Amino acid sequence: MADDSFSIVQALTFLELQDCEFILPCVSKGFINLATLVLKDITISDEYFESLISNCPLLRKLVFSDFYGCSHLKVNAPNLKELFVNGFFEDIDLENTPSLATLSVGLEDGEEEDHDNEEDFEDEFAQNGEYHNFKKSLSGVLKIERLELQTNMFEVLAKGSILEKLPTYNYLTKLYLSMVNFKDLRHNLMICCFFRSSPVLRTLKLEADSDDSMAIVPAESFCNGNGCLDFKFNNLRTMKLVEICGEIPELDFIKFVLANAPVLETLNIRVITDPHEDARIFKEIMRFRRASTQAEIICLD
Repeated sequence: MADDSFSIVQALTFLELQDCEFILPCVSKGFINLATLVLKDITISDEYFESLISNCPLLRKLVFSDFYGCSHLKVNAPNLKELFVNGFFEDIDLENTPSLATLSVGLEDGEEEDHDNEEDFEDEFAQNGEYHNFKKSLSGVLKIERLELQTNMFEVLAKGSILEKLPTYNYLTKLYLSMVNFKDLRHNLMICCFFRSSPVLRTLKLEADSDDSMAIVPAESFCNGNGCLDFKFNNLRTMKLVEICGEIPELDFIKFVLANAPVLETLNIRVITDPHEDARIFKEIMRFRRASTQAEIICLD
């Protein structure tokens, strides 16, 4: 690389690459001023990804989505504030991210030929060691303020041995969990695990995917045996619960939150049944006791 070109590379503060194959030009120098890095639809090896990130000492925001050739992600970025990852991978190791404030991780299904059905995808979870590095990494992001577990990532945590092992997140105010199966006791336990670890939670969004056929440990209600009966949402202001279908554990969960959230202001709910059933479910929810006299329940279209 010519000296003038290399100087330009080192001066970059923002870099976005899309639809390309990435080969690190000079590992020893790196992008010493880069603050924001966006990588989409890119082919990169585990080694190049690790070298790239570790050689961006000022990196504060990383977006990594729809990638190829990289399955074990290792992130060494002491100044990183925001991390967004979405794709198919086998593990993530947040090796050195003490400043991380926003973490959004989505685990997509692999190629169709590799996962002909959901059972195959579950088998791959077991074969890949149940994402131990990512689970361990959750104990090291103590400054996290916003956490999003997209697509299959919540199932990964619920499936393994992380229960009862989360630290206390004293800064976590926003939590988003996707594909929550309220018919599965493991998912309900995982939800409660996050609640106990998030004493200052203010905003909660859950996307339900309740399905008897996918429940490994069936649950007939939300509250039975999950250890959350004495929990209070002392700071929760807003909750959004979408894609519910009126299952008993879903309604139990709503009742539980309303009864234990003394400063709740808004509960947004989207039901995915026929209009007549929607009205019945919403009418039942409106009868639930509310700890907050200011709590407004809104049924979304």
